[in-house]
Amino acid sequence: MSSSVADPSSQQQQQASKVHQLEVALAEITSLPPKRAVYEKRGTIFFRSTVAAATKSQQKELEKEKPRGKKRGL
Repeated sequence: MSSSVADPSSQQQQQASKVHQLEVALAEITSLPPKRAVYEKRGTIFFRSTVAAATKSQQKELEKEKPRGKKRGL
């Protein structure tokens, strides 16, 4: 019996994995010197940015993903 709906535990694992990836990326960005230029991916294009702007963007992305995980008991 095949189902087009993904397994809930699989979705939770994918969500947890994405949150973990965002947390690691945020930690890596915050470890850089403030004057260092970084490249930030927006869509399919990379733009040159500052560490502060990239940190803010990553935090927004992480906040967007975390509440869904907390509701599911992660």
